[in-house]
Order: sequence, then structure tokens, then C-alpha cells
Amino acid sequence: MKRHVFYVTFVAVLVTIAGQAGAATTVSTLPESFPCAFFGEGWTATYGQTITAPAVDNVLDSWSVRVDDFVGTADFAGYVMAWDGSKATGPVLWQSTQRTTTDNGGSGGYEVFLFNTGGLGLTSGTSYVLFISASNYFNGTADTALIAAGSIPYAGGEAFWNHNGSDFSLLSATNWAPFSVPGFDVDMAFEASFSSGGTVVPLPGAILLAGLGIAIAAPLRPRRRTTTAK
Repeated sequence: MKRHVFYVTFVAVLVTIAGQAGAATTVSTLPESFPCAFFGEGWTATYGQTITAPAVDNVLDSWSVRVDDFVGTADFAGYVMAWDGSKATGPVLWQSTQRTTTDNGGSGGYEVFLFNTGGLGLTSGTSYVLFISASNYFNGTADTALIAAGSIPYAGGEAFWNHNGSDFSLLSATNWAPFSVPGFDVDMAFEASFSSGGTVVPLPGAILLAGLGIAIAAPLRPRRRTTTAK
């Protein structure tokens, strides 16, 4: 009986693994390679990375960027909007609370700013822009931070900027400029994690693994006793 319970549990674990296999997608250009732009009040207010929503795992769970302060503290927030090929479009789909760099003059290197979206459903194959902007946090004091470029090229998008100052509305009214570094295809140093947000179709290998567990457990099922009529 104990052996039977063990194998039933074993099969259940295999089936769970089968259902979870391939359930998440991570897009990453890390590690960061070099500082590619100045960011903050008095400099360019907005930097973003365009992405293409994956075909299956189209729920954006989180994303992150690397920022290194240089002079003062940079105040900003993270945002997600749809992308029409040249600028942000439509309403803001998600935004974070205010974030602030640590004002250590760059001595601590790049800080990782992680934005948890809580599960933002995107349309597969559609372009979006993940961006940070200081526009809503101008206070009359100039500050300077550095944006990191990624070292791994990302085929589904590229880095853009908009020198929109404190006018957030310009992000959907004016074209953004692509990063331009001679000899380099530049992406921001970023990472984005996606999930399916629904039922996952098991991978073929995971199905075979679950089937193997069932086959092992089947002979160990307790036999029923039969009574012969007299």
C-alpha cells in the first residue's frame, strides 16, 4: 500500500512538471555593456525599449532596467504603452510608483530597478514600449543619471528616447529617436519576464515523462479480490 501511494504521488509530480514545462519566457539583453545616454531633469527625460509580445507567453509579469546616478538623484517611474512603430500610442497600460536613485555619485555602479506589473496581458505579436520617464517628477533641480546598454542583441525591438522634458503628453504626440551608436545595434540593458496566464500545453518530452510514470505505477495497483459463487 505504501509503495502504491508513493508511485501515485510520483506520477502526480510528473504530471505537474509536464503542465508547467515551457510556462515562462524571459527576454534579456544582459549583462549591461556600457553607459549609452544621460537621463534625468536637464537631460533626456524618457528612455524606452520596444518589445514584441511573445506568441504564447504574452502576459508581462515584470521587467527591469539598469540606471547609474551621476549627479544628484534621478526621480522617475516605469511605464508600459503600445508602440506604433515610431512613438507610444493609446493610454498608459501600466505605470509604477516613483523610483529614485541612491545619489552615490555612481560609486555603486548600476542599480537594478525592477517593475512588477502584477500580470499585464499583451496581444501576441504586437509591439509595446517599456520605458522610464522623469517627466512627471521635474522639481527645478537638475540631476544626471546614466542608462546602460545591453550586450545581447534583441531581435524583437530596439532602444528609443524622447527629449520631451516635463510634458508627458509628447510621448504619444511626437516620434521618438532610436539610439544611435556607430557600429552598434543598441538595446537598453533590460530583462522582461512573461507567462502564459492560462492553461499551458505540455511539451512533448514532458508528456512522455508523465506517461512513463503512469506506466511504472500501473502494475503496482492493488488487485481486487474475487469471490467465487458456491
